[in-house]
Amino acid sequence: MRFRYKAFLLTLFASTTTLTGFIIPTLSQHGSSTDPSFVALRNNSSLSCDGKSRLLEFGNDLGFSKEETDVLAKQKNWEQNYTNFKKQFEHKLLDPKSFSLTDVYNLFSGFQQSVADTVKLMNELQTQVNKANDIYPVESFQVPKVPQKLFGFVDQGFFPKLNPKGLNIADNVASLFEKYSLKQATLKDFDIVLEKKNDIVLEHKVRYNFALQFHFETTYIGSGGEINLQFALQASTTNFSSLEELQASFSKVGNNLTAQLFWKPVVNKLTSGENDLTHIAQTAVGESLFDSRVDLTSSIINNEAAIKTTQQQFETEVLALFKAEREKALAEYKAEQERIAKELEEQRKELERLKKEQQNKQELVESLYNVANFVSYWEKRGKDVTDKKQLIQALKSAFATNWNEVFQLLTAGMREGIKEYYKHNKPDQSANAKKAFGQNGLAFPRTGFDGIYMSDWLRGELRNKGNINLHLKQNETTVKKIRDDISIEWNESKGGIEFHQTYPYWFEFEVNFKYIGGYSLNWWDAIWAKVAGIPGSWKGEMNLKLVIDGEIHKWMVTKPDYPRTFFQFDDQFDKLWFTLHVSQEISVRDESFMNLLKKQGLDKLDLRTGSTKPPVVDLASYLHYLILADKS
Repeated sequence: MRFRYKAFLLTLFASTTTLTGFIIPTLSQHGSSTDPSFVALRNNSSLSCDGKSRLLEFGNDLGFSKEETDVLAKQKNWEQNYTNFKKQFEHKLLDPKSFSLTDVYNLFSGFQQSVADTVKLMNELQTQVNKANDIYPVESFQVPKVPQKLFGFVDQGFFPKLNPKGLNIADNVASLFEKYSLKQATLKDFDIVLEKKNDIVLEHKVRYNFALQFHFETTYIGSGGEINLQFALQASTTNFSSLEELQASFSKVGNNLTAQLFWKPVVNKLTSGENDLTHIAQTAVGESLFDSRVDLTSSIINNEAAIKTTQQQFETEVLALFKAEREKALAEYKAEQERIAKELEEQRKELERLKKEQQNKQELVESLYNVANFVSYWEKRGKDVTDKKQLIQALKSAFATNWNEVFQLLTAGMREGIKEYYKHNKPDQSANAKKAFGQNGLAFPRTGFDGIYMSDWLRGELRNKGNINLHLKQNETTVKKIRDDISIEWNESKGGIEFHQTYPYWFEFEVNFKYIGGYSLNWWDAIWAKVAGIPGSWKGEMNLKLVIDGEIHKWMVTKPDYPRTFFQFDDQFDKLWFTLHVSQEISVRDESFMNLLKKQGLDKLDLRTGSTKPPVVDLASYLHYLILADKS
């Protein structure tokens, strides 16, 4: 388990170290050491061991004076530096060809404020998004991710884009972190250093570059807990050996000033709870390097306007829509709660009214002992329970206070109703039967071939490829009560029976049908059956037993087509829907035919799904049938 946990964290945090806003990507190469403009960034490239800025000694071959570079090394007031740059070009054309070394240094100093403002905006927008989500919360993965959305509105050359796409993280890796949202981001430190290095080809030639370093600390929160990341984003200009080369590295088209920057992320520390994942993250990130043509106009010079426009787009196209969705969801929730409360209040009043009608509880209990008592009790109270609608009303009224007794009466009615329906070894075709069960007769259990549960495919094969007939044997239909402790697991506070409730009621009885009949395959199918070792015909007795109970298991209610656990009065159609658990057992004396039944799974079949899923019956119809028979 520990190995799988670390393996998961390696995959996750290799992608999540950018943490949506600052994700440290699994980087794809955009430059190489063979590129003439290649710049090698190192973790310690901008700082010496004593923490001071590292400016190398310059000889007579320098294109810049030592005095100028020494001054740059001391100019760490980034706001003042950039202010000096703006003053320098306040009244003259911003032309890269007129840039001095100090001008470039001062221009890049503007990154400190622009990135700080961007990070601040991200925090503010995330706070607004979280506040919108608080209206009616959704899961963290459904909350808009500020970095991903925000930087989708900036110009192509904007730098840095602090989101997975902006840092070139692969989509399949970045998606691992969708469940995390920004909690807090901070630009902890910023630095610029003028670096010097010897040319790798010309021994006496010296090259320089400006190295920029941003230090961030971020915290993210999601389903996996809280994560803290401290990392640096290192960037460097192209190498230059003279002021002219430095100026040439800039380009200006219209009002847009651009420069080439090489950059990479470096993980300093990564923790998840008490787990230190720094080494894992550093290994995953490696030393990949990227290059971008950076638009310094939108990134620094006009950053305030660019960010303002981006903020407005985000607030209009993301935040406002998300907030409206949550407000709508809250309104719908409140409306639904009001509807439910109203409905529950109406039900409560109805139950209270029904309870008040029960002036003599004992008389009501006695009315549930048998059909005759039940009919007599309700006749005295002006209800004709031979009418199905009035029967349902009477059952509901009695059930409100005596659900176990009513349930016992109904299950007894089911047992006796089945016995009465088949007492003449065939379905009852009387007017009472049709009134109680409809023109098609009793839905469960049925007799004959249609009464045997099997797959639709097998039923079709038997119908199309042969002839089968089954007739009830004289006086051989029995209904046997198995369980005496009959009750229903009714929870009034939860609305009675829950949608997928297991073991909702306790009762059990069995129905046994003894048939005389047989089957024979068509002559062509009989030939193939004989080759396959399948009996082509059978004749004799068949015993069919149906065990009916309320043992509805978890593996039944989790089936996609499970109808639901019903004990539900239906006032619209005057029915009482009831879900059964049924086990079917078939036996014959003929060994070869019995083996065929076993191969088809028909010898012992537990109704679970498909065409053999648990039946739902109108439980009140059996009692109605007995009442009609008693009154006729």
